[in-house]
Amino acid sequence: MKRILIITDHKWRDLAGYVYLKSLLEKKHNINVRLCRLGEDRFWVLHDRPDVVIYNHLYEDRKIKFAYWLKKHNVGIIILPTENLPLREGIEDLFAGKFTDLTPVDLYLSWNKLVADRIIELGKLPPEKVRVVGVPRFDFYFSPLTQLLPTKSEIQKKYGLRTDEHAMIALYATNFTIASFSDNKSFLYKDWDNLKLNRVEGYRTEQIDDRIKYDILSRDLTIESVKRLLSDFPNLQVIYKPHPSENHAFYAGTIKELKKQFPKRFAFVVQEYIWNLLNVSDIVLQRTCTTGIEAWLFGKPTLELHLHPDELYFSENHARGSDIAYDYDDIKKYIDYYSNGGKIADSIKTYRDVFLKKWCYEIDGRRTIEVANIIAQFLGARGKSRYSISINDFFRFYPKEYLKQFLRYGRNFIRKKIIGTDKLGRVDKQFNKKDVEFWETNIASIKSCSEKES
Repeated sequence: MKRILIITDHKWRDLAGYVYLKSLLEKKHNINVRLCRLGEDRFWVLHDRPDVVIYNHLYEDRKIKFAYWLKKHNVGIIILPTENLPLREGIEDLFAGKFTDLTPVDLYLSWNKLVADRIIELGKLPPEKVRVVGVPRFDFYFSPLTQLLPTKSEIQKKYGLRTDEHAMIALYATNFTIASFSDNKSFLYKDWDNLKLNRVEGYRTEQIDDRIKYDILSRDLTIESVKRLLSDFPNLQVIYKPHPSENHAFYAGTIKELKKQFPKRFAFVVQEYIWNLLNVSDIVLQRTCTTGIEAWLFGKPTLELHLHPDELYFSENHARGSDIAYDYDDIKKYIDYYSNGGKIADSIKTYRDVFLKKWCYEIDGRRTIEVANIIAQFLGARGKSRYSISINDFFRFYPKEYLKQFLRYGRNFIRKKIIGTDKLGRVDKQFNKKDVEFWETNIASIKSCSEKES
């Protein structure tokens, strides 16, 4: 049986979709699949010796060098992006590999034709190695996967909100990741350099201080708007969902204050998949985030937060699918409008349709099935990997990677059992075997239901 290793980044963004892909590959194509956490790819390659490795990107020099090593052993390299919407200027070139070496890549599965065409235009890969597949994780917004969605009352009970089917829920889906590193700028310098992100305007090294300052301002204004909304709309409930990479510990004081002042009306949620929250929300407030697009798939009103002139997360292409709030009065106006039965403007609905077709290829709930078929076809057309580990490679990789994996297990155990959080206050960023099994069980239950119905 052939083997595939899939590098899985964020648990709360990527895991469910990758488990779905894993189940399709294993059950329909008889391929053994392992999901591994970011940074553990070398260990699991040495341990499992897969025939194909699927990365979310190859920006970092370390990954590129290892990809070349994999090619020496006839291991296939596929890129399946976890983010591939180049909505802000310069990001398209980053996604298309302008600043990196894609030579080891056998197949790039792009979300849209724009990035695919740019890869070919830059000469990074020939056309036969680039396929447009759409956005696999958007399948969770379509049947049969929507069978897994919890109800509004279930979410309210779970997070201590007043159980009321008629209560309006405003979901804040935030992405203040840059503000989160105000006390650790060296991380941003290093991270953006590794990812080649510092070659894109707005992310250059000399711009980091301003980016942090303006992101903090955006975060402060957003938090202030939450407080004012809860005060101005007595029946409103607010769910605040920070990005997985945000500093969750920063919010501790705010959470305590709002829960005390507005009991059963405010929830700070980190351990939940975004579609579960979008489904029960009546309006979504965000800043040029993929979450906004996901809300469109449920037909939800979205509010683009552009609360000061130096807002960095803003794309005109994205914002046109939402109402735009430039200050708190705008936020209040739209909350009032939608809470009183207001409908999304026809012009916005029309624009969303155009946007989704342009940037997301096909939205039909079958993208993961398509990706699984492409991967299986690719794997079937090539021979198995041929690992021949030299003495030099053995001592170069094995002791170091096995030791690092042992230390990772120890670190994660201490964080979970003793400390409780990582340095950013996140309680559950890393996935484990039980998390994979949870989704395997849920996805299998959907299939069995379908079989019974048929």
